[in-house]
Amino acid sequence: MTVNNAIAIFVGLLLAVIVASWLFAAPPAPKPVPVAAPPAPPALPCAVPVKIINVQDGDSVTLDLLLPWDVTLRNQKCRLIGFDAPEISRIRQTVKVTDEEIVRGKAARDALQTLLDAAHTVYAVPPMSGDSRDPYGRTHVSLRTVHANGVVTDVAGYMIANGHTRTP
Repeated sequence: MTVNNAIAIFVGLLLAVIVASWLFAAPPAPKPVPVAAPPAPPALPCAVPVKIINVQDGDSVTLDLLLPWDVTLRNQKCRLIGFDAPEISRIRQTVKVTDEEIVRGKAARDALQTLLDAAHTVYAVPPMSGDSRDPYGRTHVSLRTVHANGVVTDVAGYMIANGHTRTP
């Protein structure tokens, strides 16, 4: 075998490898499909995402506070601030509760549950001043809901605007 024959065989094999790699190459990866990012938290200091566990009445909820680093404060009983919803029972002895108020209180509870269920994310915001707990030991918070379209709703403002307060 001469040098020229060896070079020709080498070039032929090299071309065969190049053509084979081009023919049998994997197809290009598909372009990633853009996925909508979750709504950003409201621009409020100390807004913490929460998971609603239970809605007791129109202004009381039990929730889990979802803190950074996978820390969760579970089953926090909270009183929503900024409004006073009608009562749903006669347990509270400090006010006179009528049958009409109980009906309105159940409607307020259902409205709050519907608002929270429709939210993509719910955020709790601590009070800026005043007591952080009520006489029953519940933590004072305001809630903001963020919907999939990015609309932020202040829960107290929603409840007031829809007549779910003790003094309409």
